[in-house]
Order: sequence, then structure tokens, then C-alpha cells
Amino acid sequence: MEVVGHPAALASATTFARDDLAPLVDRPEAILPLPELEGLLVKAADSALLPASTGGAGLWGAVGAPPGSAAEVLRLIAGVNGGVAFGVHRLALAARLRARLGLGADTPAAVSLQGHYGLGRDALPRLLADRELRDQDVVLLADWLDPAHPRVVVSTPWESVLAVRLHGREIVWSEVSRADCHVRLQPNSHGFDELETTTTVQGPVAAADGAADTALYAEALYLDGLGMMAIAAGVVDHGLKIAREWASRRIQGGAKIDGYPAVQQMLAQISATARAGTQHLAYFASLEPNAEALADLCAVRSAFHPACCIAANNSIQVLGGRGYMQDFGPKKIARDANTLRVLGGTPTELSLFVAEWERAQ
Repeated sequence: MEVVGHPAALASATTFARDDLAPLVDRPEAILPLPELEGLLVKAADSALLPASTGGAGLWGAVGAPPGSAAEVLRLIAGVNGGVAFGVHRLALAARLRARLGLGADTPAAVSLQGHYGLGRDALPRLLADRELRDQDVVLLADWLDPAHPRVVVSTPWESVLAVRLHGREIVWSEVSRADCHVRLQPNSHGFDELETTTTVQGPVAAADGAADTALYAEALYLDGLGMMAIAAGVVDHGLKIAREWASRRIQGGAKIDGYPAVQQMLAQISATARAGTQHLAYFASLEPNAEALADLCAVRSAFHPACCIAANNSIQVLGGRGYMQDFGPKKIARDANTLRVLGGTPTELSLFVAEWERAQ
């Protein structure tokens, strides 16, 4: 799909994706080694996608760039590799949040915006809508964000984690060193093989430590969701490219299969999902990142991510049996799409968030 956005940012991302990333991930069955991933992150900083030691705000905080450029850049990178795009997204988001919170550290940081289960049920939209919290809401949110409970963190290798918890009736931010956390590496059972998946339990945190900023939490959830939607769209773009190329070359029954109605229907569904992604990203890039926009985003993501999973599966089906083989690509695309479907809230959790948000309007 054509990418529209800030020309300089897109040109830099195009060079990074084409010249730096693509040669390292041209074999989808091979997991990107950690040294090569770390080298890519250095090049991402050189391309202004991540903050560099010499200055610069990075992807989510670029001064003068239109709101849509970050999402379109992530989509472009995800069109080559979804896992690397997600890693760049979370590092850049951590840098933005650090700057907003007045934290000056420049070591790699992970972001943990959710608690140890779900999406806070109906208590989270009540909190973000600044409605009166019931006692059970406070109890639920305090337990959900309790740093003593394990959280799953998907990221590039990190040295600290930006995490949230409830103190009183406000969201409080803390940056905790990895050395002060109980960290257990988890196998990448489904998607984003390039990244590190950990179960992380924070060490003791004093109740008064950290900065209280509930509005920033809504902003962070919005930007994280927008980034994941952009990456999902890029993953679909990747699947569409592979499926189209294969269908235009594969001959069956004496004719190319892209002329058969069954294949055309699958290609059309993938294309329609990619086009929908273009429209969604254009709309959400124009909104201020706040709680109201987050509710709109949750509503769209609850339907868009399942559609992306169907599109990824269709890219497998177009290739037939080869689609299930690791070295052809669509299998990994489907795994990455399914991972994005559950990160940041499953479709059901996103729908419940919207229902509670609208109930009070």
C-alpha cells in the first residue's frame, strides 16, 4: 500500500527497512540473532527512528512531524518484519514517556502498561473517563496493576521497565531497573520471535515513589494501540505482497491461479483489510492522544485485528501447502498477526472497554 506521511521520516524509514533490515530477515524460518538485532537498533537510532546519544526525540516524539508519520513509519517497517517494528515502537514509546515524565536515562527501556490480567474490566474506562470510582473499582485496579504480580513484557532486551500502578485513585509511573525485578525468560511460542518475552515481577516500590499522571496513561495506551494497529497493517501488507507474487507465478490446471475466483476472493479480502488499515490510520493520526480517542481506537481495533488474522491466514491459503512451511513467510506473518491480536487487550476486552465508556456518556 502507498504510505503517506512526513517525507523525511518516511524516506529514512524506507532506507532502514530496505537496506538495513530486509537483508537480515530474508529467511523467515531463521530467528534474527541478538547481535544483529542490536546492530539494527543502532542503525534505527542513526535513522532518527530511536533517540540517539547525540540527541533527537525518536519516532513518537519527533518535533515538527505530523501525527501520522510515526504510524506510517511503523507500518512500513512491519511490511518487512513485524517483530522488529514492534521493538522499535516500544523503545520509541518509552523514550517519549521518559521525556514527558522528566526521566533522563538513555538505557534501553521496556514499557508495561497493563497489569497481570485483562484490560482492567469496567474499572479502567471509569478511571480514564474521570468518573467516580466505586470501592470495587479501586480494589480491582490496585490488584490489576500491583507490581508484586507477574507481567508479561514483550520487548527488545531492556535494562529498565516503565510501569504503572494505582496509588489512591491515580495512576503512578515508575521506572524500575531490571536488576530490581524478578525476570524469567519465556519461549516465543507464538509470534515476534525476534524479541525477548519475559515474565517480570517488580521489586518493592514505595507507595509515594513515581509521578502521578493518569492523563499520560491514557495517552500512552492510545499511542501503543495506534502503533500496534500500524504494525498489524504492515504485516497484512507483507502477506499481500507474498500472496500476489505467488498467485501471479503459480500455474495450476494450465492457468495462473490469480485468475481463479477462490484465489481472487482471498486476495481481495487481504487487500480490503490493508485498505481499511490505511483509512483507520489516517483518521486516528489526526486525533489528540487522550481517553476519548482511546475509546474510538479500542472500538476499531476490536474488529480490525481479527480481520488482520483472517487476512494473514488467507495469505497462507493462497500458497497452499507451502504457506504452512516456515521458509515461505506467510506462517510467520500469521503468527505475528495473532500476537498483535492479544497484545494491548483482546477483541473482547477492547469491546468491553468501549461498552463501559459509552454507558456513561
